[in-house]
Amino acid sequence: EMQRRAAELLTVTDRRARAYISSCEDLVAEAIVLNIAIPEVDRLANIVEADQVLSELRIEIEDNALSLNEVSELLARARACGITSENEDVRALERRQLEGQSWEERARHVLAQPYKTIEELARFLDAEETTTYIEPETQNRIKDALQRARQYEAKAKGWKECQTYPLKPTITEVDQMVTASQKEFSIAAVDEMKDLLTRAQSTEKKCDEALNRRYRLTITKDIFD
Repeated sequence: EMQRRAAELLTVTDRRARAYISSCEDLVAEAIVLNIAIPEVDRLANIVEADQVLSELRIEIEDNALSLNEVSELLARARACGITSENEDVRALERRQLEGQSWEERARHVLAQPYKTIEELARFLDAEETTTYIEPETQNRIKDALQRARQYEAKAKGWKECQTYPLKPTITEVDQMVTASQKEFSIAAVDEMKDLLTRAQSTEKKCDEALNRRYRLTITKDIFD
């Protein structure tokens, strides 16, 4: 009886009708409960799965809510159901998948660089870039790196412009900040602080030598001439 009902459903041509899909779902569920394996019912299960995949494809095309891995899984399910690139939604999703893979490769390349710039990192979080499929883990790594870089930049600018006055950083604090920043970033404001740090360290050294009577003047002519 169940095989006959399944065979009758397989003769229906309009397989996108909601009533038809519901009938297929009911028969498939019944076969599962009774633990019966019938080839015709298996074909109905594929029809139900294909309908579900097509619905998910349409939703994703409109919402753009999945990650790159989830899109790859959805496309794999579509192909398993026999839904090919002839389907408009599949083609659209495949294009976005390629864009997402390109974004992922470029983002990973930037993150792997020994000296990253704020401009490079920020470019990956632009509105036009985030319309493509990206992996949350990679996006979070970009965000974290950009946040650290901007914190270093803000601190360097604040110290240079005396925004923390009357509190002033020590040479040791500046040295620690510059060293930490330049381990992974290339930031103009930090490079400027490095130059100031070098001069401050030289001045401090000369002062220590003078205080300890070890500094020698290098002036060779009379300064009063």
